[in-house]
Amino acid sequence: MEQLENRLLLAADALEPNDTMAEAVDLGAGDQTHQQLSVHQLDNGDWYQWTATTGGQLTVEVLFDDVLGNVDLEVYDSDELVVAESKTTTNDENVSFPVVAGDSYWIHVFPVGQPLQPDYTLVLDGPGDRFEPNDEFETAADLGTGDQTHEHLSIHEPENVDWYSWTAS
Repeated sequence: MEQLENRLLLAADALEPNDTMAEAVDLGAGDQTHQQLSVHQLDNGDWYQWTATTGGQLTVEVLFDDVLGNVDLEVYDSDELVVAESKTTTNDENVSFPVVAGDSYWIHVFPVGQPLQPDYTLVLDGPGDRFEPNDEFETAADLGTGDQTHEHLSIHEPENVDWYSWTAS
């Protein structure tokens, strides 16, 4: 009789495959929270792409319980240069850095040793929202037609206003 080793097999999360920069999940723009993500293999991390609609400060947080497995965080620009990183040995990683309107950034969450992280949350808090720039009547965001609900919008600067156009159906 052979005894099998005692180990936990982790399933891929809903945003897989995103194991390389080329396979990064395009998150679009705006503030976001993605839960129940996992780093399920030792030699592979998770990659995400985010695009700034306006210039300002972006905060990226990876929330997790370090007892379940440690991860680190790096953010790259389009030249594949690290623009921010957080590599601690405690719960959670976070960075804040300036972003340029129209530029894309790649977020890399990767394992550090064993055990692997079965459950982390990715939080993005950036300047503006996905409808920016829409601060003037002439640049109103077109919402199209029909009933709609939009969440995670922001008035991100003092004296800021947002304009939208909508057609009744």
